[in-house]
Amino acid sequence: MPLLALALLIVALLLTRAFGPDLVAFRRFRDMAAEPERLGYYRWVLRDLVLIYGGLSLVALLATLSPRAIHHPTPEGAIPGTLIAAWPDVDALLAAAQAWGPMPFLRGADGAVGPWILIGLAALIILVLLVPIIAIAVRTSDAAQLAALQPILPRTNAELRYGAGTSLAAGIFEEMLFRLGLPAILFGITGSPWLAFLLACVVFGLVHAYQGWGGAVTAGVTGLAFTVLYVSTGSILLCILVHALIDLRGMVLIPMLLRRTTANPSATR
Repeated sequence: MPLLALALLIVALLLTRAFGPDLVAFRRFRDMAAEPERLGYYRWVLRDLVLIYGGLSLVALLATLSPRAIHHPTPEGAIPGTLIAAWPDVDALLAAAQAWGPMPFLRGADGAVGPWILIGLAALIILVLLVPIIAIAVRTSDAAQLAALQPILPRTNAELRYGAGTSLAAGIFEEMLFRLGLPAILFGITGSPWLAFLLACVVFGLVHAYQGWGGAVTAGVTGLAFTVLYVSTGSILLCILVHALIDLRGMVLIPMLLRRTTANPSATR
């Protein structure tokens, strides 16, 4: 019961903010033109990532440290996840997920990261980083129109710095919450590792509903990809890195390319 109450409290807080203050602030932000107002929004987002997501992930992880929290011991011989060996319940969740379905094949007989995971990770990084560069370079000669398609992206150097900060904070604290803390609590409630991860991914998608339902679905699917990456490699650090890279692409790389294209329209011809 304490775990269920904590899970409901965390989810209720996240969804209340997602469909309340986050949604209202995002809609206002799209119409902001003055830099001081826009910087205020970025500061607000960064603060919430650190205080709310960071705080909730800490609370969730501390809850799993209780000897009564989860009764799923880590199987003998399981490889503990990077950075979380101090949380046996989190490692128990990881080990249970790694024993499911195709995961032993993906990880290889010795538990090491298999070649399919490395190939998929390399392909993901290529798609994430190179495709936007190529698309922006060849998409249109009307650079001003292209830039207008992304009114919410950072426009100035100061905004880019906040974009980088929020990308890094999101990579760290969202992964700590949605790949570690919340799934560990849900695992203690359901006893199913993949149901726990799936429910966490659903919540992860819903907290991005301020971007529209398309954004929520995209975030949920991306959360599933992060989950597979985490379970197959056992490394939350790798998930944090890939998550941060994806966000840096959207909040730093693409805006910088758009600024350069806008300043030099001939670059797209």
